[in-house]
Amino acid sequence: MESGNSSVRRVAKDLGIQQPTLFNWVDKAHKERWEVGATPDITAENRRLCKENEQLAMV
Repeated sequence: MESGNSSVRRVAKDLGIQQPTLFNWVDKAHKERWEVGATPDITAENRRLCKENEQLAMV
């Protein structure tokens, strides 16, 4: 899916999971991969901004 060769639907079906579960896994992997090389300050700011974005999306 990440390389663009398979659809989300196909990968989820192959894994026997629902599409939202797959999206959550991919989102978590992206966040963890991004944070590997980040400093604690950048990681904290990223988390703060993500939380703020979630709150704004609810408005």
